[in-house]
Amino acid sequence: GLITVKTQPVIAEFTADKNMILENEAVAFSDRSSNNPTSWSWSFPGGSPAVSNEQNPKVSYKTSGIYDVKLKVANPNGSDSIVKSRFITVKMAAPVADFTVDRNLLTNGESVQFTDLSQNAVSYTWTFQGGTPATSTEKNPLVAYAAEGTYAVTLTVTNPDGADTETKTGLITVRMTAPVAEFTADRISLLKNEPVQFTDLSTYAISYAWTFDGGTPAASTEKNPKVVYPTAGVYSVTLTVTNSGGTDTEVKTGLITVANPETAEKTAPYCT
Repeated sequence: GLITVKTQPVIAEFTADKNMILENEAVAFSDRSSNNPTSWSWSFPGGSPAVSNEQNPKVSYKTSGIYDVKLKVANPNGSDSIVKSRFITVKMAAPVADFTVDRNLLTNGESVQFTDLSQNAVSYTWTFQGGTPATSTEKNPLVAYAAEGTYAVTLTVTNPDGADTETKTGLITVRMTAPVAEFTADRISLLKNEPVQFTDLSTYAISYAWTFDGGTPAASTEKNPKVVYPTAGVYSVTLTVTNSGGTDTEVKTGLITVANPETAEKTAPYCT
């Protein structure tokens, strides 16, 4: 009699070399179907390629998420499909915090532009010791510094799969703006022993060193000293101001003219 050999129907099955990967990594799929399929139709949502007719395709995933995989196999006797739900998990690589600055030495009142150089970061938390603002969630914040000192900066970056913190100690050095010396006097023509009130008009000055040619006192460290001149003559005044950022000197040559009282009377206009 005749012997009839009936081919068994195909049964779809597959495996993967890994189920959990990072973004941009690849998965190698292996067909494990039974009974000699002759065609394969794969579907990879979220994958590249998204579809394949290879028996054992290799697929990369760019975006984090959880993805299904579907395989349909066939031979002349029929076809079969299998869907493995939530089969591939793609995670973001853990973030790595890093940043740079456009300057790290500045004078009080100036600002620093921070630029994020982190990898795989989604959110940002900055802390600026001595800065305004003191914290920020911007990617590239601009921060002002009002007081002299040396300050640390901390950046913590996160994504759904991790966090990382970078602290740069002593990164920012703020110096005082260098001072500018200036002053005025309430009178510049006077008689012997008449007082002159000097008024400081300097900017950013912390300490004062005055020198008064012909004056009493001859020197002063007051901000606004009062000086008398016992001897007729023409005299210069010097003011040196300092702060931690520097020093400046203003010399006003021949500023003060002191006359004898009898000379002043002789040269006064005659009145009847």
